[in-house]
Amino acid sequence: MPDTTSLDSTSVTERLVLHELAELDRADRTPAQATDVLQACRGRLEELETVVGSRLTEGDLVRACRTLEDRGLVTGNRPERTSPVGKGRPAYELDVEVETVREFVSDDDRLSELPA
Repeated sequence: MPDTTSLDSTSVTERLVLHELAELDRADRTPAQATDVLQACRGRLEELETVVGSRLTEGDLVRACRTLEDRGLVTGNRPERTSPVGKGRPAYELDVEVETVREFVSDDDRLSELPA
């Protein structure tokens, strides 16, 4: 399990991704494809009024997931088989406890409207 101090340097986008992965995990829907995480994040952004620039692209999500993976907060499971064009889309899951993420995100004023 990674050192949770790596949570301190996460951006608001990365925190949103972590929160939504935690929600997906609680619903037994992880590992989750990037498209599922993106859909969850976009749906949540519609509920938030406090996040500036609350438009999330697929590229934003992929960058956030890669950064979180580099920090040891998320695992991107690469499929053994790839598509005909050689692309294997990873499925993401948390490498930290769901409750740790939920508590950490709830302390961020920008995301305080998220369900705890």
